Amino acid sequence: MKRRLFLNSSTGSLLLVIQVAVAFILSPVLVRVLGDAGYGIWEVVLSIFGYLAALDLGVGPAVVRYVSKASASKDRNEINRILSSAMFLMILAGLVSALVMVVLGVRFNFSPQEYSQLVSQWRPLCFVMALNIFVIFVGVTFGAHQFGLQRHSLANLFRIISIVGQGFAYYWVLTQTDGPYLVYLAWVLTLSNLFYFAALGFASFFGSDRCTILPSLVSKSHIKQLFLYGLSSVLLMISDRIQKSTPLIIAPILGPQMIVFFVLPSRLMQYAIQFSNSASLPVTPYFSFLEGQNQGLESTHRSWFALSRVLQFVLIAMGVGLVSLGEPFIARWIGPEYATTGRWVIRILGATLFIEAFAPVASQLLLGRGKHQTQARWTLVLSLVGLVLMILGGLGWGLVGISLAYALMRLSIQSTWCGLALREVGIGVAQHLQQTLLRFALPAGVTLLVVFWVRTQSYPASYPAILAQAALAVGLFSVLSSLLAVSGSERKAVFSWFGSRLSGKVKK
Repeated sequence: MKRRLFLNSSTGSLLLVIQVAVAFILSPVLVRVLGDAGYGIWEVVLSIFGYLAALDLGVGPAVVRYVSKASASKDRNEINRILSSAMFLMILAGLVSALVMVVLGVRFNFSPQEYSQLVSQWRPLCFVMALNIFVIFVGVTFGAHQFGLQRHSLANLFRIISIVGQGFAYYWVLTQTDGPYLVYLAWVLTLSNLFYFAALGFASFFGSDRCTILPSLVSKSHIKQLFLYGLSSVLLMISDRIQKSTPLIIAPILGPQMIVFFVLPSRLMQYAIQFSNSASLPVTPYFSFLEGQNQGLESTHRSWFALSRVLQFVLIAMGVGLVSLGEPFIARWIGPEYATTGRWVIRILGATLFIEAFAPVASQLLLGRGKHQTQARWTLVLSLVGLVLMILGGLGWGLVGISLAYALMRLSIQSTWCGLALREVGIGVAQHLQQTLLRFALPAGVTLLVVFWVRTQSYPASYPAILAQAALAVGLFSVLSSLLAVSGSERKAVFSWFGSRLSGKVKK
């Protein structure tokens, strides 16, 4: 179990590194070739696409949970019934989602009328994305099957292959063709997803724990079970999509050409969060496995504190690194005007990484133990309030107002998740803070002061200088955390996260 948890986490981190590398190369090309308005429309389409993904009714997370529990009891027949019922639901949801995307393409057009080339691409773009979303819905069942068996490493391997191929294809389309670029990009994305889910399907049907999916195995009771569990999960998915609605907010208020100035700094923050999530993703089925094995709360407590500390170290280290990169990196990467216009966006979004470190495994614990109903309702309410605040912030203070509202929304959500998770496992807030986050407060504070002082002494303009300052920030935080924040055994647990024996070092 420990080796599998490490393998899943490490391959997830490798996947993220590759995603970041591909994005680093492609983002300037995308902005240059598509233009600010074209890039904005692409982000709008992806935002709409994300909303439609919520029509999967949360079946994916439900399959992960129930396959994990059935795997613990070695009930293969139960797994087959779960997967067959899930596939039935996913095909229906995929058809509905594809139809909605087609209707959007026929009846609506979000492209600015002054950009005739973008207007003409809207309909075929939506049609291709309709096919894409159907592929994703059908493939969700296979992915959830592998995740439920805690084979994230296999899924990550397939995703790495698809991402690399997608990156090469994107680059070729943008540099070797004359367009229509948005339509071509949509085709590349669709084919990449088709490969990924086909590979997962092959693993599900022909792997060591092969499954059987048949219409005769579809069960009303299992459909109800998946739906009831997934209903809360879909609320979380809708909430997540609301939180990522900034392109849909910016486009009508400030214009689609302004989306790029928010999205690019936001990408840096999201990569840091994804780096942590890639390690914490296997934690959800792990907590389900503990429950399926009837492990007591004492074991859960030890896992909570150990995993929280490791992920907090990662998130805070990424936070100080991102703050150090900041404007110089955006200026060198995309262009000085993007750094200047997005200066406060970069700073505010960088601060949200410290908010994300409040309780990094809270959501995973609640999902893994099937106690996420209240979490889902509160998250939806807080996300809707945040949406209103972002609209008001955009109307009053532009990108800065949207960024501040986003940070406030994330703070309220993280605090709520933490409180619910701590109550579920019987841990006090003070105990949680003392055992986890407060240990890193002094190292983080000292590191940030040094970062700002170094910036005033020498403003980096080249990639080596920018990366050197970021490395200094992360290194200083790591050393200070090692000396001031953790004990000897905890120090091994933290640093072995980057090594080859994470799970073996974190005491359970």
